[in-house]
Amino acid sequence: MAAAIVYSLVPCCDPTANPIQFNTHGIFLPTVPGVYLYTGITQHGLENGLCYTVTQSSVTVPNPALPYLPAVTNFQYISLGCEDEECLCGDQCFVLTSCNGVVIYSEDDLILYNNQYVSLVQYPGECFLVELYQQGGCGSTPEKVDVDPDIPCSCPCNCYIVIGSGTVSYIDCNGTNATAFAPAQFCSSTYPEVTSGIGNIQIFDNGLCDDVTGCPEKCFLLTNCDPAITETITSNTFTLLAFALNNQIVTISGYEGCWSVEETENCECAVAVTVIQSFQDCITCSPPPSYQLTNCQNSSQIIYTYQDLASYVGQTVELDCGGCWTVTLMTVPPPSTQVVDVLFEFGNCIDCLRDYWVLTDCAGVEADVYTYTDVSAYIGKTIRLKNCLTCWTVDVTRQPINPGVVYIETVYEDECTTCLLDYPCLCSTVTNYDTVAHTYEFVDCLGESVSITVEPGKESDRYCLFDWIIDVVRPTDNFQYFGNCVDNVCPPKIYPKRQVKPGYSVPVCSTEKYEKITCQSSEIYYKMVLQKRYGISNCCEDLEYKMLVKKEIIDLDGLRDPDYTCTVIKSCCNQPAPSCGCSCNNTPIVRTCNS
Repeated sequence: MAAAIVYSLVPCCDPTANPIQFNTHGIFLPTVPGVYLYTGITQHGLENGLCYTVTQSSVTVPNPALPYLPAVTNFQYISLGCEDEECLCGDQCFVLTSCNGVVIYSEDDLILYNNQYVSLVQYPGECFLVELYQQGGCGSTPEKVDVDPDIPCSCPCNCYIVIGSGTVSYIDCNGTNATAFAPAQFCSSTYPEVTSGIGNIQIFDNGLCDDVTGCPEKCFLLTNCDPAITETITSNTFTLLAFALNNQIVTISGYEGCWSVEETENCECAVAVTVIQSFQDCITCSPPPSYQLTNCQNSSQIIYTYQDLASYVGQTVELDCGGCWTVTLMTVPPPSTQVVDVLFEFGNCIDCLRDYWVLTDCAGVEADVYTYTDVSAYIGKTIRLKNCLTCWTVDVTRQPINPGVVYIETVYEDECTTCLLDYPCLCSTVTNYDTVAHTYEFVDCLGESVSITVEPGKESDRYCLFDWIIDVVRPTDNFQYFGNCVDNVCPPKIYPKRQVKPGYSVPVCSTEKYEKITCQSSEIYYKMVLQKRYGISNCCEDLEYKMLVKKEIIDLDGLRDPDYTCTVIKSCCNQPAPSCGCSCNNTPIVRTCNS
């Protein structure tokens, strides 16, 4: 059985088109392969008046999916081939694309160079791929071109990375037209052409493609903008190239913070990442905290700043530009910012809008007193407050400490002098219960500063003074006062005379003796408290123990009732009472007060 014949017809005006195939059914053209002008009706893809190059192939049986060749009488053999005048293609247009992406259109007859790379006389050093343009028209300004057949050329197959959103067309490494939808990465022998897109589409050349692996792998190092985060990310996501070349900062899905992008040759442990958003710099990506300052007296007057006002959030501040402002932390970027200078801080607007004065002790002993009571009329004068003997000078301040209300009792027209002369002079001592000597300072009744040193466990002499100057309060210091001095002399010592009956006086001691022992014992108990609570040791424990024993004995002796009737017991110590001395009358009275 003879093999069947299949004819393939390719139009001369589009030699790259897919061939039209027919079963022959025993009807054969006289010269195959050859060029024929088709003169029949349009059918099965054949068009009247077009020339076709006809070739044949042998098959075992006819292909039932193929039509049969029309009558051979509809085909006119053209001996000169596709270049014959009978085969002219009419107004054809060719698009020429250079390796660098230069695109020109020409109506010259370039059918012989279709789908080939050529050098043009008009573009020395450039290489163009010639293609038949079949999309209508021929560009806005078709050019006249001359092919230089003596300079063969070809375009390298490069890898291109397209960033953005849109469509690009290109010619792949096999010379086939192709399209890609950005973002994309592909190998192309020509520079891609953007055919449609949204916004800005960027195209980057990523170097030569490999015949096997295609585009070369490109890796990137991502570093967090926060220097406290030392972790870095290595990624092989090709879309990062645009951000690396443009020095942009990105945020990444699944990772916190903002990241800078740079190319790296180290692709070890590279991971894919998804960029959420890009920024010009780290500050734009992750701006520092911003603060809003609202005027206390006009809420529509607002200031924004990037200055660090974290310590003032929730507070009210006074600015150098004037006014009181409440400070709040913003959660969105401010519309505008300015530099502010904080002068003073207050708890709220009421405190900030007030005026304040500071009262200073003329003797330099008492701590300053702050008030919002209007005492401006007394600046340059001296005042004395109710229930307080201290003399105070008055001055303005904007940094009050626990301000309050004051009540003025006396006003002196000068500063300090007259008031201090009217200040009571007190008689006082200090006892040093510490284990080391201390120096104490006081202002005497003449207004002079005096320093004294008191040895450990000792009491100072009595001094006439205005007050002690106390910088450090020690639990081991005991200050005592003995009334007012007269002519800078302390009053005489007076011991208290207390007669409380019944039960106060003791039968074996005078009142004075009992008072002395009781007072000394009280001092010893105080030292014991210091030792147990503060660890201050006592160097005279033995002598003090004896005094405490005396105190306990006189207290016990004071419990005796002199009017109590003693009944002699019948037996004592398992013996007759008279023989063991156990009767009440035989018990000796301990005379401790006289010891």
